[in-house]
Amino acid sequence: MAVVDLSRRLTTDMAAHRRSEHSPDSLLYVGGPNLYRLEEPATLDLSVASERFDLPSGTRREVAQKGFTLRPKQYVAFPTAQHLRLPTNMFGMVTGRGRYIYRGLVLSPCKIDPGFDGMLTLAFFNAGSDDVHIQPGDAICSAVFFEADLATDAL
Repeated sequence: MAVVDLSRRLTTDMAAHRRSEHSPDSLLYVGGPNLYRLEEPATLDLSVASERFDLPSGTRREVAQKGFTLRPKQYVAFPTAQHLRLPTNMFGMVTGRGRYIYRGLVLSPCKIDPGFDGMLTLAFFNAGSDDVHIQPGDAICSAVFFEADLATDAL
């Protein structure tokens, strides 16, 4: 597997994604806020959407524009603000960002399967001793994508 160069393989155009979907130079579609930075061609930042899932109660809650505070020993899940659509020859992994990692925010392991189409649901646990404030639009994690040499019959 090789890391995908997003400077050449990222699109916000669904039609372009569909045209290239089964080619060796397929494109990764990103809908919603595009947090890609040219100076980091191997990663795509993902941000918090405007709703969260309260895991203990199993309810959905809106996240106000001012955000929410994750207290020590609390956990939360939320969808990303980005809609991702991977071609069948791409696989992704999600990792935390240093800004939050150094404050004790732990991201549950997350993978993005070839052909995935939708928003990711991310789960975080505050293992630190201080509150962590999170706002909609915050780039809270990063995704890296790899070439996947898979038999298309299996997909």
